[in-house]
Amino acid sequence: MADLKRQSGTLGGKASGPGSSANAGSINPLSLEAALVGAIGARVRLTTTLSNTLEGTLFVADPITNLIAINTAPPPPTPSSSNANSTIQPGDYHVIPVSQISAFKILPFGDASNTKESSFETAFPKIGNVNLIAAKQREEAAVRRLQENERRLGKGVSREAQEIFDALSKTLPSRWYETRIIVLDTVMIYPPYEVENCKAEKDSNTLQRVKMVLGEERKKLADRMGRKGG
Repeated sequence: MADLKRQSGTLGGKASGPGSSANAGSINPLSLEAALVGAIGARVRLTTTLSNTLEGTLFVADPITNLIAINTAPPPPTPSSSNANSTIQPGDYHVIPVSQISAFKILPFGDASNTKESSFETAFPKIGNVNLIAAKQREEAAVRRLQENERRLGKGVSREAQEIFDALSKTLPSRWYETRIIVLDTVMIYPPYEVENCKAEKDSNTLQRVKMVLGEERKKLADRMGRKGG
């Protein structure tokens, strides 16, 4: 946000605004002119050496003649095709020599001096209400997905081990315990995750089922590796 003030009637001046003060030191004599050129089309507030304050849209800033033109008419409430061309917009234009500007500020969106025409209620396009409850639910769901994905990643295991886990978990509820895979909270599969590495407290139907599924997944994995190698 440009906020430039002159110390005297010369082209030099002081800078004020965020991060600086009225005594920040002399600015380049061309700073004001450069800022004015860069602010064409923006809402600005100007104070002249005669202590007159003008607020409006900066229409033109001519570095050759050192003159500016400012339209102090309020902007239309919403843009439309009928007023898109600035040449047909109603206006109250003032031509001011740059040397007579003692202070210059670009007005940010929502400046306190702006009228209700630039409020959220009348913004164009219309700004709808935010459903905070739905937004919070989406945030919590996203966090749960990230946590679930984190739990599904083995720590310090090989790529093959991760592929075996991913394949098993599509059919049977599985989770990692260190480098071991626990299936159905009953069967533990130790590295290197072969059928004979499946262990359970007793030789149950669940153990046999896990061994069968693991054997099938290892065959599929070997076939994929063989096709890649061929």
